[in-house]
Amino acid sequence: MQSDKPIIFISCGQSTEEEIKLGKAIQELVRKTTAFKPYYAEYQTSLEGLSKNIFSALYNCVGFITVMHHRGTVNPPGDRVRASVWVEQEIAIAAFIRESLGKQLNVVALAQKGIGLEGVRQQLLLNPKEFTSNEEALEYLTPILSGWKKPKDITEPVDLSLKYETSKYDQERHDYKLIAMVTNRGNERVQEYHVDVE
Repeated sequence: MQSDKPIIFISCGQSTEEEIKLGKAIQELVRKTTAFKPYYAEYQTSLEGLSKNIFSALYNCVGFITVMHHRGTVNPPGDRVRASVWVEQEIAIAAFIRESLGKQLNVVALAQKGIGLEGVRQQLLLNPKEFTSNEEALEYLTPILSGWKKPKDITEPVDLSLKYETSKYDQERHDYKLIAMVTNRGNERVQEYHVDVE
């Protein structure tokens, strides 16, 4: 993902007009109150769009805002209101990036009142702020976002993106080419870099 500013990833539902309205309002709030660029993924319908845009934005983001909306009731035993599976998956990916890869990441979570804890969120200390209206959610976010700074581990404006291509594929052999692209967006020359592959 190419950007001249660090990204704030906005993980917010898009099933209703109110959800989309909130996602777009958070975008505008990020623009007004921070030095970061908002990323609100709308209308990604292909695997290519998913990997090139959403996964790349999640990996490169310096902040993660998640907003969980009601998605119906399940009976695991006992009734529980579930959030969007899509948003839950983005939370899990952001948690992996933060915890397993050791990247510093500003995080704030909001949950529509009544959503139960499920999946990876049962293990994470997200402590989502409950809200009942878009206005309440935005009012909560405003002072938090104005205090967000660039994480300390980001010292150089350098982007790294990884992708692979198939070079030979038949019944006997599968050959792939790994492409690591480093983009220097700063004013100083990058003297050294290395990529470790496991």
